[in-house]
Amino acid sequence: MSTQKILDNITNSALRVQVFKSLKDLNSLMSKLNVSSDYKTRALIDSLTDHPLNLDVDEPVDPQTKIKKFLQKGHKSDQLKPSEQIKIYVDNVIKQYLTNDQINVDLVNMFLQQQSADNGRGLGIVLTPPYVSDLMAKLSKVDESSTVLDPACGAGSLLMGAGHNKAKKLIGIEYQLKLSKLARINLSNFSKSNAKVIKGDCFEELKKLDKVDRAIVNPPYSYDEKGMPFIKAAIDHVKDGGYAVAIIQESSLINKAQQSIKQILSKATLLASISMPVSLFSPAASVQTSIILFKVGKPHDFKTDKVKFIKVNNDGYYRSKRGLAVKGQPDAVYSDLPLLVEYGKDAVKHSEFHKELWDFSSQFNEETIDESGTNLDFNSHYHPDLTPKEEDFMKVVGDYMEFELHQIFEQVKQEGLKKEGE
Repeated sequence: MSTQKILDNITNSALRVQVFKSLKDLNSLMSKLNVSSDYKTRALIDSLTDHPLNLDVDEPVDPQTKIKKFLQKGHKSDQLKPSEQIKIYVDNVIKQYLTNDQINVDLVNMFLQQQSADNGRGLGIVLTPPYVSDLMAKLSKVDESSTVLDPACGAGSLLMGAGHNKAKKLIGIEYQLKLSKLARINLSNFSKSNAKVIKGDCFEELKKLDKVDRAIVNPPYSYDEKGMPFIKAAIDHVKDGGYAVAIIQESSLINKAQQSIKQILSKATLLASISMPVSLFSPAASVQTSIILFKVGKPHDFKTDKVKFIKVNNDGYYRSKRGLAVKGQPDAVYSDLPLLVEYGKDAVKHSEFHKELWDFSSQFNEETIDESGTNLDFNSHYHPDLTPKEEDFMKVVGDYMEFELHQIFEQVKQEGLKKEGE
């Protein structure tokens, strides 16, 4: 990795931490003002709708300093209404992003994560982290020519990742009115891509739309087959030669969604299945998820088509109710994954690949799948080597000798005590 890229990653990480702290302060203020969760969301919509988004920011804005001063002032005198205070905070955070040329960052997703203790469950969704949205866009090879569809777009976080990767056009469909408004504002204000958000039932709305180049999906897991019908609907709407990527509850790849999986594999090839950290959606949920990647237009050949199975044991993030902390090398992990999917173990030949992070014996495999639709997960293709090695034998012998010596010493000790007693 180049020195400049490392510096850029450090800058982006520092900025994200700073903005998260700003949003936490905002959440704390609204809680002290007894502002309901529903009102917080409406206030955010109003603030973003009316925001002028002045790109010509003359000087850097430090939201931490401004928010701290405003908090002190706000608690001494209640001259401003809660909505006005919220608007000032949102304004400060937006200016920070604009100053640092971060116009493609998913501010709405970050705000919702901080203003809702359940990470969005109160809105009926589980929010996709921005770095996962970016990864999914890269896995599906989104570029300047791509039209990208999300049939269950929520607040638009996955489409924001596609926009960050310079997609030409973004199309989102969302059933809930509040979320569709947030998605529309999020994409129109914070993405340079041409964006369209439709409020409605995706299974009906898709019938009215032309086919697209890419589909990116995080379906509602409470739906039938853990949401797999949304992925099928999206794949049905992708042109031949295009890509579809989804993040799904891993149980659906084992025994919860065989019907939809079989239909998907009759028209698309499974390229990769990536098992993600179980803490990925913490604190909203501790659920094992996988990212699955398809190329559309060719039925999966169960005899010859090999799937890359990858397990991310640790992505470098530590998650808690207080937010996200860096405990490893997340930038390296998430930049490695597209290389692993593209090149397999040959990815180590690329200078930007971090081979010290990966144990291929336990984190990577490449195998065919069967027609049952029940073995698309990493664990079904993980075959640990149980053959005893010389070091294993020596460890067992050493442990036994240590045990025997301990027994002898104990016996000698007991005999000594017995003689002293006589």
